[in-house]
Amino acid sequence: MVAELAAQLTAIHEVAESIFRDLDPADQDTAFELLNTVAYMVMNAGVDEPNPSTRPWFEWADQFSAHCRLGFLAGVMLEESPFGNLNIRATTLNPVTRAITDLQIYWKQDDEDDTAEHWLSVGTATGPAHDVDPEYPELLAGVPEAGREHIRHAITHLHEMVHLAGAILEARAQEAIDFVDARKEVEAVPDDVQYEMIRSTINDAIAGLNGTARLYTGAMRS
Repeated sequence: MVAELAAQLTAIHEVAESIFRDLDPADQDTAFELLNTVAYMVMNAGVDEPNPSTRPWFEWADQFSAHCRLGFLAGVMLEESPFGNLNIRATTLNPVTRAITDLQIYWKQDDEDDTAEHWLSVGTATGPAHDVDPEYPELLAGVPEAGREHIRHAITHLHEMVHLAGAILEARAQEAIDFVDARKEVEAVPDDVQYEMIRSTINDAIAGLNGTARLYTGAMRS
């Protein structure tokens, strides 16, 4: 099996080397980004809306880590939203304009009676995250056309990351709930103890994901 895997990796390397030679040698960062992205998308096809019941949470954590290692997002950081769930932000270096662009996926609520919705921001431009044109023409209107594909690509990955993180938190919280339920069969568990266990589990999960993000993408600039 190891020999077969080594042969497969050798073949992948040869193809990647051929593609790399055909790309612009003066822009190696973009070339590596494209190759790594193709590899990631092939190995992780179909993971757009993670369902925490379909895999163990640590497999989703591996997916989150893989996104962090792609190399074109910097300063990835998760934060709890005041409307529930998670917000995520990062920066990316536009390889065409060489400009650093702030990216964010967050929950927005226009009115307290409305349901919070997922929104995207690129720099100072904002727009809804779902049920919109995937080319994001309005969101990217202020980005020079030559660099829009990179920004669109980066925000898409960041969007998937926050969904992965949400699935991880949901699965970890369920583990805490299941533990408490099992204890209730033996002895009473006060509500405040149950709340504290779930709260600390969520806090630990967010801290762990942010630690992974900081390891591979660096600290968020102030």
